[in-house]
Amino acid sequence: MSAQQWASSAVLAGNFVPATNVQSASGLSINVLAGKTYAFEIHAYVMSSATAGSTLSLNFGSATVSSIVGMSNIFIGGSAPTANFYSPISAYTSVINYAGTSGLQLEQVMTGSFVVNAAGIFEPGYATAASSTTALLAGSWMRLT
Repeated sequence: MSAQQWASSAVLAGNFVPATNVQSASGLSINVLAGKTYAFEIHAYVMSSATAGSTLSLNFGSATVSSIVGMSNIFIGGSAPTANFYSPISAYTSVINYAGTSGLQLEQVMTGSFVVNAAGIFEPGYATAASSTTALLAGSWMRLT
């Protein structure tokens, strides 16, 4: 078994507010090759809303992937995290969601791996409740190895 000797990354240049309830997070996309296994790490920064949560998912992009495994979590707080939520990832639509006190900086982190069946673009999805304008903040990033 050989280790891959390269990595690809993407950083969101500006805030991203989905035009609909669920939308691919354009700006966070990486081309992937068929037949490869990738490890992923996604760090999504958002400001919380009192009434509408935000969701990060793995079901967007033109690539066809399978065998997704991993974990997702949310770190909540200003200067220090006040709570953490963990959730296993086992399918495209695995999500992480939080709605609570307005104005808290949240870091949504997803890590894991997947196998590419058909080459294309791997791009996470981002969503908010229909009534929300919660943005995925500039500086959010993703890395594949």
